[in-house]
Amino acid sequence: MEISRASHVCRLFVTDSGVFGTGFARIMVGDVVCVLFGSDIPYILRPTEIEGQYLLIGECYVDGLMRGEAVDMGLQEEKFTLV
Repeated sequence: MEISRASHVCRLFVTDSGVFGTGFARIMVGDVVCVLFGSDIPYILRPTEIEGQYLLIGECYVDGLMRGEAVDMGLQEEKFTLV
């Protein structure tokens, strides 16, 4: 019973680079996985119609990006404007 309820809240996803994760059920193709400075966990951002502006969809789980591991991976640094 609990597994059924959880499946309506979480969704499995895979990024363009082949990394798997789980996030809120409302994630969509085109959303971006991002680790915000000062955070130990990744978040899902959704681009808006205005270039460089994003909606914060929520946190997610990505194996290898938790607990600050993203800092050691040399990922691309970008600026995001959250609206």
